[in-house]
Amino acid sequence: MSRLEQAKEHFRAGRLQQAVFACEACIREQPSAEAYELLGSIAFSNGQYRKAESFFRQAEALGMTSASLFYNLGTTYLQLEKYQEAVMSLRRALVGSPRSAMLWTSLGNALRHLGRAEDAVATQRHAIELEPNSPALYANLALALESLGAVEEGISCLRHAITLEPSVDLFHNLGTLLLQHGHDGEALEALQKAVALDPTHKRARCNLGTALRNVGRLEEAVHLFERL
Repeated sequence: MSRLEQAKEHFRAGRLQQAVFACEACIREQPSAEAYELLGSIAFSNGQYRKAESFFRQAEALGMTSASLFYNLGTTYLQLEKYQEAVMSLRRALVGSPRSAMLWTSLGNALRHLGRAEDAVATQRHAIELEPNSPALYANLALALESLGAVEEGISCLRHAITLEPSVDLFHNLGTLLLQHGHDGEALEALQKAVALDPTHKRARCNLGTALRNVGRLEEAVHLFERL
C-alpha cells in the first residue's frame, strides 16, 4: 500500500495525526497534489482554515483541477470570509459537477454574504430543484430570502424544512427569525421545541428567555437567564 493510500485509510478511520504523518512522508518522496488536498481536508476538519487554504492552493499549483478541490477551496474561503474568492472557486467546481446541490447552495451562501440577495435566492432555489428533500437547502434559502426582505417566505421555508427533519437547529433558526421580526408567540413555541430537543443549546435557551420576556412571562425568563 502506498503512503497516499495509507493516509487515506487513516483519514477515513479518523486517525488524523497518522494521516498527516503519511501525507508528509508521501510529499517527502515526491510532491503530490492528492496528498496536499488531503492535508487541507484534515486542517479544515480541525478548524485550521488558513492552513487548509494553503494546502489546497498547493494542490492546485501542482495541477489539480478537480471539482472536489475547488469545492474544498470554496468552503474554506467561506469560513475565512473571503466571499469573492469563494464564489470564484465554487463556480470552477460547478464546471466539473454542475448537478451538485451542495455546490449550488454553498455558492448561494457566498453570494448572500456579498450582498447579492437576488442572485443568492435564485441559486438556492436551483439547489432545491436538484435536491428537493434536503432540509438544509430550505434553511439556506430562508437566509437568502431574509436578506432579500422576503421574511414571511423565509419563515415558510423553515417550516417546510422542519416537516422534512425536525431538528434542534431548524427549530432554533425558525424561532430566531420569528423573534427578530416580532412574532413572539410563534417564536416562543419554536424555541421551546428547540430546547426540548437539546436542553444544553445555549443560544436557543438565550433566545427562549428573550421570547418569554417579550410575551410577559418575566419570572420564567429571569429563571432561565439565571441558569445560562
